[in-house]
Amino acid sequence: SNAIDLTNVTTISSATMSEMLEIVNNTNATFTTAPNYSVTISDTSVTAANVKTINGDNGTGAINISAANSISGTVSDVLEIVNNTGSVFTTNVNYDVILDAGVAIASQITAIESANGTGTINGSGITAINGTTAEITQALIDIDTDPTNFNSTITGVAIASQITAIESANGT
Repeated sequence: SNAIDLTNVTTISSATMSEMLEIVNNTNATFTTAPNYSVTISDTSVTAANVKTINGDNGTGAINISAANSISGTVSDVLEIVNNTGSVFTTNVNYDVILDAGVAIASQITAIESANGTGTINGSGITAINGTTAEITQALIDIDTDPTNFNSTITGVAIASQITAIESANGT
């Protein structure tokens, strides 16, 4: 396999996600990257897991995904982008989020809603939303496409009217 030395490259621009994954995963060659490089992804839709893979390779370099109108993934992976975990992320001002199936912490959904501008959140695949009744109620407001059947583990003080609102949103 060929070796490609990128240790003196501080910025990779106009890269598609597949091109960046080829570099990060050493596909068809052995790539050696700089310890803290920045990257601009040109795709209009990205998965948070793929962004996380690049984040694991680029040290503390910045990741610009502002061309992306939508980000899909688990709540925790999307939250890494929202919270600038490991890198500084530049996102589109308004982007849609499609959340993968699984358990979600209600306050994390609200954090994503606070960051995605006027974008929507599709939470139809979520199987559980956990938190206080106030947090779960707010998360259901924040999600534009609600899950129809989900479980909830409620913590803290429970307000009866919020419990019934959660139950009626649940579907079963």
